[in-house]
Amino acid sequence: MLSTSRRILQFWKPHRALGLGLVVTMMLRAVFTVVLAMAIKFVIDQVIEPDPDTSAWTIAGFLLIGFAVSLVAGLVAARLTARATADIIADVRLAVFSHLQRLPMSFYDRAATGDLMAHFSSDIAQLSRGVIRTPLIGLRAITAMALYIPVMFILEPRLALIAVIGIPLVIWLVYRFAPKSADSLDAEKQHIADVLGEVSSNLRAQRIIRAYALNGQSRRRFMDRIAALRDSSEKAERRIALEMVIAEYAVEFTKLAIIVAGAVLAFSGDLDPGSFAAFAAILTEFAYQASVLGMDVFPSVKQSEAGIRRIDALLAEEVAPDHTGTKPAPAMSGPIRLHEVVFRYREDQEPQLDRVSIDLPGESYIAIVGSNGAGKSSLLNVILNLYGLESGSVTVAGVDLAQVDLDDMRRRIGIAFQDTVLFEASLHENLTLGGNGFSPDDLDRAVSEAGLGHIVERLPGGIEADLGPGGVTLSAGEAQRVGIARALLRNPELLLLDEVASGLDPSSESELMGQIEHLREGRSIVSVTHRLESVKTADLIVVIDDGVVVETGTFEALLAAEGLFAGMWTKQHGFDVSANGLSARVHADRLKGIPVFADLDDDVLSDLAAVFESQYVDAGEVVFKEGEQGDSFYVIARGAVEVVRGLGTHDEESVAWLEDGDFFGEMALLSSNRRNASIRARGATTLLRLDRRSFSQLMATVPEARIVVEDAAAARAAENEAVLDR
Repeated sequence: MLSTSRRILQFWKPHRALGLGLVVTMMLRAVFTVVLAMAIKFVIDQVIEPDPDTSAWTIAGFLLIGFAVSLVAGLVAARLTARATADIIADVRLAVFSHLQRLPMSFYDRAATGDLMAHFSSDIAQLSRGVIRTPLIGLRAITAMALYIPVMFILEPRLALIAVIGIPLVIWLVYRFAPKSADSLDAEKQHIADVLGEVSSNLRAQRIIRAYALNGQSRRRFMDRIAALRDSSEKAERRIALEMVIAEYAVEFTKLAIIVAGAVLAFSGDLDPGSFAAFAAILTEFAYQASVLGMDVFPSVKQSEAGIRRIDALLAEEVAPDHTGTKPAPAMSGPIRLHEVVFRYREDQEPQLDRVSIDLPGESYIAIVGSNGAGKSSLLNVILNLYGLESGSVTVAGVDLAQVDLDDMRRRIGIAFQDTVLFEASLHENLTLGGNGFSPDDLDRAVSEAGLGHIVERLPGGIEADLGPGGVTLSAGEAQRVGIARALLRNPELLLLDEVASGLDPSSESELMGQIEHLREGRSIVSVTHRLESVKTADLIVVIDDGVVVETGTFEALLAAEGLFAGMWTKQHGFDVSANGLSARVHADRLKGIPVFADLDDDVLSDLAAVFESQYVDAGEVVFKEGEQGDSFYVIARGAVEVVRGLGTHDEESVAWLEDGDFFGEMALLSSNRRNASIRARGATTLLRLDRRSFSQLMATVPEARIVVEDAAAARAAENEAVLDR
């Protein structure tokens, strides 16, 4: 409790003038109790030994003056309390928010959204009660008791000594030996954060929940969270309530003992009746204020300690190392050099980039390609200096980025991420991000260069149209164009693009990449993509695999080398996808690249290619769920999906990603075994589906082909199980 008291005083330190004013007003508020007790003494004394100089009107005036002083003090205290509450809570919110802006990106990689939101909701509410409201109640009780003590000693020193020592002592004993509630309160706070996280996740996933009738499952998940919170709350409240009851009756027993002792003194003639009555009145108020401390203030502060500890734990999180130097940033369109760069997001993970050394020419179009998880986006993060390096260096035009002013550097860079974050604001505000100095011509240029013009024209209100929460009025592809326009508005010397075409149909992708082609002059463009069709015109292609640069060169040179890039190109081709991305077909020779069909004759492959059907799935849509009976085999003609274990449960885990040219579910061609994982689209995805019935009808005409497929499928199934069990 002592450490908590010191922490509370730290919150009040910037507002000590308000605190001093509250101390004074609260002491004045207690004046009326003293006046009332003394009035009782005067009345009793007047009855026993009348004094002609003292009248009822004198006593009444005495009481009215005390009442007026107490009333004015109470009104002033109310105003000071409101001011202190608003100021301290504003300080804490600002401190927490400002600290969050300084934390490293690795913190956000591991932090739960619900946990962070709880700092601004339940934790702040607890802190408001524990740092302001409850301490002020305690301050009032302490100041009142401080005023009552000398009066009690004047009236009867012996009884006053018993009261001053006895009542605080029993309260201390209660809280010294009562069951400790801190652990229970901490657990309760964590369960509150878990509930907030569950609500946040549920609200974001409403489309999937409705589409797949997961309402009941969602309710059961929430009920589990609530049940855990209810149990922890009951345990915490039970311990607090026990402390309050014991404190209450301990104080009452002490007060009873003092009154009995006073009665004995009064009956023996050692204490006059007026003094005894006045002492009893003040003792009652003294004991009440002591019980307020014991039954209200201390338990409430203990309940608030968990919120204070959680906020302090966040504020104790180590801020991002200051990589900002003092040098002005070089021209970011210059050559970029990575030398022996080792980078990882977490210390317990394998490096995302492992001793990467590469030279990227200036004022060039650079494409970074590789499979999912290869380290492509990590390379962009390193160039942008969002994370610190484990070792190595990054230089631009010969200047080490660790020595330059990061704000100056980032003003020269534009970046469009794969998932564009849109704020609940107008399109204009989403483009400028609150920045000033952009002219209408600047906006028109960025809108035109990003191909956003037709979107602006259809929006009611044009560029001032409100996009709604999370940009709900725009499609994923339109949101990506906003992200690109946002980057181009700053006329950057270096443009970083992270899978910007992943949400677009083939026609829109072709149009966008054509527009990016026109942006090359006078700047460098570094584009991360897994779709190789868009990198044909790149000045340099960098192929990354498992955090290592394995190939570099032009498109033609890499194809001729017949290495990893050539294999990726082959995997992604052999499909005809419609301009709107809604349908596709596969070439017979492309099926040879799928192990289960690799040994089939060309005629069989041609017949097989003809029975594949197109299936278009939108971002977040589930293709099939774990536990369902399998009936189809899938090939990804365009897009990306993730393999998920435990979909919609506490233990949901993304096991793997699959992209253009990958395939899944081949065992469903041979049996109706239940699926061992779920498949969920990561973006707009065009699939080619082969159902078991069509496959079986075709295989019935060529029995030897079925045997070939069965052997290949068995081998492939063993490989898949090994991946899922890692």
